[in-house]
Amino acid sequence: MLILDYNFPRCFVEIRLNGLPALNKAYEGIGAGSTPVNEFLVTGKNNIEVLAFPYIDVDDLSNADLAPTSFDKEISLNLRERGVETPLAAVELTKEDYIYRNDYRAFYWQGVFQWSKTDITPFLNKLDFIRDNNQIIEFANFYLHSIKFANSSVLTKLLDLKASIIELSYSENKDKYIKNYFRIWNNKIVARGGLYYENYNIDQILILDYLNSHYKALYAKRPETDRIAEAIPSLAPHLLPKEKGVISKKSKINTYYKDSINVIFTNGEYKLFI
Repeated sequence: MLILDYNFPRCFVEIRLNGLPALNKAYEGIGAGSTPVNEFLVTGKNNIEVLAFPYIDVDDLSNADLAPTSFDKEISLNLRERGVETPLAAVELTKEDYIYRNDYRAFYWQGVFQWSKTDITPFLNKLDFIRDNNQIIEFANFYLHSIKFANSSVLTKLLDLKASIIELSYSENKDKYIKNYFRIWNNKIVARGGLYYENYNIDQILILDYLNSHYKALYAKRPETDRIAEAIPSLAPHLLPKEKGVISKKSKINTYYKDSINVIFTNGEYKLFI
């Protein structure tokens, strides 16, 4: 299993592996953590990208600088196999390493590393171009409806591709993954906070584009920060209301889920993706 360790100060950071969003974080202080990333890897050369932007307090936008000319935060990344002492790759990014990318509207760095133990290429080759964002919204609402009414047969079908990738990447039984998925959503969302919206329209959702429109990530909009989300798409996941998520609302014990709904189109069907 390959683990990504990350450490960065007060800023916004998105890390992409082979064009897929593997980490999307914002921290007011020092951000540090680890996450497994096998489900984003291919055999051979793997691309790693960092998109970064100075921290913006989304609750106090009067002095926000939406067009900074430099980014000087140090970001540390470490890719290591579990149980192996020597890291596969270690990166210490400083001011000189970033370039500003107009297409991403963020400060950017790219690197490569080699991997040989898992490969999601067969799944990536199945992804078709997504042409209609309205159909994406319809799919998201169908998914939320299936969660609300605990339609296990429908959810199993929607999760099939994602579960197959997890099974390949971590040797985790596909059926066990789906069963655990149902348990988490039922116990932590439906039984506690419930869904924030049961139906979204396209004006309530921000759609982020990955893999040249072969992958879409859906986030709930925050009306007062729409202008920033339009100007700096890479910040979009961090502009969610503190008590609102695309999937669930805040529960009595202050837990809620702001996860995106990640969607692909394959063989004429929309599916949930990693």
